[in-house]
Formats: sequence, C-alpha cells, structure tokens
Amino acid sequence: MVRRCFVFFCFLIMVISNAGPAAAKDAGEVQLGKIVITPSRFEEYIGEVAGSITVISGSEMRQNGVYSVLDALRDEGGIGIDVAQAGGLGGATSIFLRGANSGHTRVMIDGVRVYDPISTNASFDFAHLTMDNIDRIEILKGPQSMLYGTDAMGGVINIITKKGEGKQKTSLMAEAGSFYTHRQALDVSGEESGLHYAFSGSHLKSKGFSKAKEKNNNPEEDHYENYSFSSRLGYDLSESTNLDLITRYTDAEYEYDSSYPIADDPNKINFTKQGSISGVLNQKLSDNLEHKLQLSWMRNYRKDVDDPPPTGEYLRDWFDGRTQQADWYMIYRPNNTYTVTTGLNYLRERGESYYYSIHPIFGTTESIFSKSYAWTKGVFIENKLNLSDKFFATAGIRLEDHSRFDTSETYKIDALYSFDTGTKLKGTFATGFKAPSLYQLYVPADASFGGGNANLQPEENETYEVGIEQSLLEDKLSFGTTYFHTIFKNLIDTTWNTTTGITEQYKNVGKAKAFGYESQIRFQPFKKFKAIGNYTWLDTEDKDTHDELLRRAKNKFDITLDYSLTEKLGLASTLRYVGHRQDSGGQLLKAYTRVDISTNYDISEECNIFGRIENLFNEKYEEIKGYQTPGFSVYVGTKYSF
Repeated sequence: MVRRCFVFFCFLIMVISNAGPAAAKDAGEVQLGKIVITPSRFEEYIGEVAGSITVISGSEMRQNGVYSVLDALRDEGGIGIDVAQAGGLGGATSIFLRGANSGHTRVMIDGVRVYDPISTNASFDFAHLTMDNIDRIEILKGPQSMLYGTDAMGGVINIITKKGEGKQKTSLMAEAGSFYTHRQALDVSGEESGLHYAFSGSHLKSKGFSKAKEKNNNPEEDHYENYSFSSRLGYDLSESTNLDLITRYTDAEYEYDSSYPIADDPNKINFTKQGSISGVLNQKLSDNLEHKLQLSWMRNYRKDVDDPPPTGEYLRDWFDGRTQQADWYMIYRPNNTYTVTTGLNYLRERGESYYYSIHPIFGTTESIFSKSYAWTKGVFIENKLNLSDKFFATAGIRLEDHSRFDTSETYKIDALYSFDTGTKLKGTFATGFKAPSLYQLYVPADASFGGGNANLQPEENETYEVGIEQSLLEDKLSFGTTYFHTIFKNLIDTTWNTTTGITEQYKNVGKAKAFGYESQIRFQPFKKFKAIGNYTWLDTEDKDTHDELLRRAKNKFDITLDYSLTEKLGLASTLRYVGHRQDSGGQLLKAYTRVDISTNYDISEECNIFGRIENLFNEKYEEIKGYQTPGFSVYVGTKYSF
C-alpha cells in the first residue's frame, strides 16, 4: 500500500516538473508573511513569532471542497495533531495536540471559548463544526495559559471568521457524492457606509455508513444531518471605534452505534445543538494605545434517544451546558521596541443533565446531575521586545482564581533571533493548567462510581521547546525542526478499588510526559506550485502504567502537492501516513497510509466546479478500535458567485 502511494506521488511530481515555471511570487508578500493574532492577542507578522504556529486558509479549504474544520485540521494542520473519531460523520471526535489530552486544547471562535461544559473533561467535539464563514484557523501549540487561562495546556485552536469587505458578494454552492451525501451553502458578504457584514448558512445530509466495523457483522447505515449558520456584523462608529456582533449556530442529528459491545443499533440517535453570540468593542484611544472588550454567551445542548428493539436497550438523556464570558485587554506600544498587553477575563459556567438507561448487560441506571456552577477570574500582563526586527522576546505572567481552589500562576518566556542568512533560532518555556470540569467536580455517586470531587486541584504542565528554521532561494525553499518536551502532573482520573469493586471518585493521581520532534519542509519554486512535507515523531508515557498514551501516533508524516495546471484549473493531492497507536484495553491500532485528491476548475468568473477523491486506494483503518472510517469516496460540486 505504501509503495503504491509513493509511486502515485512520484508520477504527480514528474507531471508537475514537466509543466514549466510560472511567475515568481510577489517579493513583498514573501518578506512580510502572514498576519496572525493568536500568539499575542494583537496583529503581528508570523515571522516574528517564536512559538509553533500553523495557519489554515478558509478560502483554500473551501476551494478544495473541504467543508469541515475537522478535515481541515487533518489535511493542513496535521503536524503535531492526532485525531480520533468514532466512525464517520457525527462520530464523537477528539483532538490531541503534542500528546496532550483532548481537554487540554482551548478552542475559540472569534475569541469565544467553545466547549461542552457538562462533558467529562470539558472538551470540544469537532464532529459538527463546518468551514462556513471562516477566514482562517490559527493553531498555536504548547502551553498558552498565560494568555488564555484554563484548558490551554496543549495549545490553542483559534477560528477566525470573515469580515465583510467591498462590494456585496453572494455565492451559492451545491455538492453531492458517496454515501448519498449532498450539501448546499449560501454566503453573502460586503461593506457599505461603515457597515460590514458576512453571513453563511449550510445544510448537509448523508445516509452514511455503519460506525461499528462492517466486517464484524454491522451492515446498518448511520445517517447524519447538519444545519449551520454563521454571521459577523460590524459597524465603524468612527475611524478609531468599531462594534461587532458575531453569532454561530449548529443543529445536528446523527445515528450512532452501541459501545458496550461495539455493535449496530438501528435506532440510537443523538441530537446536538451548539450556539454562541458575542458583542465586541474595538477602540483605538491614541496612536500607541488600544483596547478590546468582548461579552459572550455560549450553549451546548445534546440528547440521546434509543428504544429497545432490536438491541434491548432503552435510553433517554440530555445534557445542557452554558457559559457567560467577559474578556478585556489593552495594548500599549510606547515605541517600536516594546509592546505591553494586559487583560482581565471572566468565565461562568453552568451545567445540568439527566440520564436514564435500561441495558441488557448493565441493568437500569438513572443519574440526575443537578444544576451546578463554577467561575474563573484571571488577569495577565505580557511584554514583547523587538530589537531591529531581528530579535524578538516575550515574557508574561497570569494569575487565575477559581471558585473551588486557590489561585493558579502560569507564565511564558520565549525568544527568536533572525540572521541575515535566513536562519531563525527560537525557544520557549511555558506552563499551563486546566481547571476541573463541572462533571469531575460534581457528578453524583452511584452504586458503581464514587462520583465527583469538589476538592480537586487543577491539572498542570510545563514545556520547553527549541527550534531552527532556514529559508533559501528568496523564500522559495524553507525548512525547520522543533524539539519539545512536556511534563504533565496532577492529571485528574479515577481509580479502581479492588476491595469494593467500584470506581472511586475523581482524584489528582496522573502523571505523564510527551516529547518529540516536528519538522516541515516547504518548496514553492513558482507561484502556481507548492509542495509541503511534515513529519512528527512523538514519544508519550503514562508515568503510572509506563504505557503509551492512547491514540497518539509515534510516527506521522504527510506530503501535499498543490498545482495550478492552468489559470483556471487547479489540482491538489495529499499523502498521509499515521503510525501504529495504542488504544484502550491494550489493543493496537495499525498504521495506515491514505491519499486524497482534489481539483477545481473556473468555468467563468462567476462559476466554479470542484471535486475530490478521498481515500484513493480504499485503505482500511481505524482511529478508535472497533469503529470504521470512510473508504474510497467521490464528491463533485459547483459554486456560483455574483
């Protein structure tokens, strides 16, 4: 399989190399680089950032037919990222950054922390998040609690939506493909008299395939349907003051299979609703002083329904989590050398749930999680130094107070030096923490489980990383390697009491480590062609059991080729290799190699057609033991803009 994939890629490279060069990329664009905001909360060039950051373009993803943030992370942000999904569309999804747990990544949409407050580890499920209205995704790896507080131990995934600009643009999109899947989307954006607007809505429906492995006698298809809406409305009160109103809503319904044991269940359905709304004030008080105030609300609601025939299982449950958030920060630039950022953050979370099940193996279970609350308050200050646009250094500290435990202190120090030869040396040392979830604090005890623990302390980690980057041939060729080493402590987990035969309540008992290398090479000899290769080597260990951490691959690499064959026709292809991983119960997930191809063609300035082939060689693999993944799939669509 690996040999076939490499033969295919060698053929593509031969075709591209014989196509001839195109015009060189604009030199000014190469020198300036991309603008990012996640590393420091203010706009800066990516070349000034000492941390490890990846930027995914929303327009490029949509052009290649990528409709979900999950697939964008797989395709473009794969370096240092592990993904585990329970089957196909709608299956519960976990993201692991640099070996950290799934709840150790802060996920934000336009500054709003999004997650499920009533889930076990208060993580975010990427299964339903679409690319609608997204301008770019910034992935910042390593502890970022100094700037962002709780749950940023592994890093931050910051999703930034589009701001309407210029004359109104409207686009309609329709796509159909494998598993009787069809998708439609509408986008409207523009600007008039200081009013900026960008709206996007989409609908996806698919018959799907069995989430439980089909070869284990699970032939039943698991359907999926998703309605999503996103909007960003802004108004310029003056040249120095702007207001934004940002909303996002997702309504998904999907069928899934039993997990104990993993097997078909033809009428087990989940309903998920996720919504957020945010008001933002941006104001420039003087040439060197500006501030931002953001007030936000988020709700995550889900419920499950299952009736007895034919599995004998009856299930009714619901989970309701809500947050209120307030963020204020100020940026002061006394001169070109110093930038000082300070801020205050407040988060109030609320959760409640009800669970009732009659199971043929476990019997009758009823659990009532009464309405519970927690809050965190934080303050931080950061100073960034810029010496002659060659040496950049950042130092910052945060104090965070939680309603259940004492103040947590986190800090970060980093530095980067750029040589005239195109060489960059960089290093970072940072600490992070994650507050216990509402579930871990307050879930009620029952006959088999000791329940929550209101005396839990935060999980903590510390990381150092060092890296080198080199740019050659006027930035046409660049490569770099980063080494990172992370220690986790006070991890929250349960223990099994062999005397009583029950699972004890949550405790701070876990320790782990993760270290490894991330390498990337990028080659863009001319504007119409680029090749990107990523490689990650990761070593993880649970310090109590001495086992590898679950579902993290030791070796991963990917190669992406992107080529504009003509002014109207584009072609892209990705080869992705993921090494073996440990799963629960000592089971091994085998390594796999997958190839995807996408193409797009501009019929006219208004009309574009696109298509993609996923899993070209029909590779059979699992991201979670017992759950299958899509085989060979084909999708074709068209987009009309006016």
